[in-house]
Amino acid sequence: MRYDLKCFPAILKPNLPTSFNEVLKEATGTKKKTYKSSDFYFGGCQDWYESSWARNAGCASIAATNLAAYFGIGTRGDIRPKSPTQFPIYSMGKYLSLQKRLYAYFTPGFMGFPSATKFVNQFSKFAKDNKFLCTCEMYRNWENASIAYEYVKVSLREGLPLAMLTLTHSEPVIKNYTWHWMTIIGYTDEKIIFSNYGKRISLPWREIFKPGMYNKVTFIKVTPI
Repeated sequence: MRYDLKCFPAILKPNLPTSFNEVLKEATGTKKKTYKSSDFYFGGCQDWYESSWARNAGCASIAATNLAAYFGIGTRGDIRPKSPTQFPIYSMGKYLSLQKRLYAYFTPGFMGFPSATKFVNQFSKFAKDNKFLCTCEMYRNWENASIAYEYVKVSLREGLPLAMLTLTHSEPVIKNYTWHWMTIIGYTDEKIIFSNYGKRISLPWREIFKPGMYNKVTFIKVTPI
């Protein structure tokens, strides 16, 4: 079984044969659809920042931007979906502008942004500043991987993507994603689907959610009120 958040924000790649105006015509039904999924980024990317420090340590702001764009907090896609199963489409410029706004709330320190508590506080502040009512909760220290997997499944089925912070981990499969924030946007029977650097990646849930002394993983869930 596979489940994806179909309305997760997509960003049209620049310099494509399919221009943004052409996508607009296709999305509004005035032109036959010709674009494909490879024409888009799925979620933001810290490599789009101008400063080297933001590119190296700006992952928390990207996860926050993905959540803000998904819920429409302080922004709206350039092309809104016609149904809940379609994703909003952003131009690169508009999404990057939102990333920069969130970066002001999630500016990394000399160790990056390794605090889930601070993420909750800063996202709550951003939501309040944009008159969006929501709750933000943390979930961690589960007893076994299956419990975490069920939490993810229920959240996504409720239409709620999750930000995930992995500080340290003993499993080799996730060693390249430690001290890092990603956004959970889907699952299969065996894997969790993430937005990471503007791409979908999949990692085995039994390994990444495995409890352990060095396995420091935290979910952040935003729920509109």
